[in-house]
Amino acid sequence: MYVYAVSEYKLRKGLKESNESVPSQTGKPTQNPTMRWVFFLFRRVRELSLKIEGKVVTKVLNLDETIRKIVKQLGPEYEKYYFY
Repeated sequence: MYVYAVSEYKLRKGLKESNESVPSQTGKPTQNPTMRWVFFLFRRVRELSLKIEGKVVTKVLNLDETIRKIVKQLGPEYEKYYFY
């Protein structure tokens, strides 16, 4: 629960400070998304690993603008996993 609460606080704070918003469940812009909603938005994100000419290439798929915005607000420790 602690990680959940800290992540939610960090995301909400970042959205407010940068005057950004993400779509809510009703499609309206919000600066106070719940982590339950954020996890739901991430349900489509996938990691694909392919072996090409003996080298493993890994890509993260289905990163739409909302997901990119959320990851960016959470900071570099999250960005390194999604935008490598």
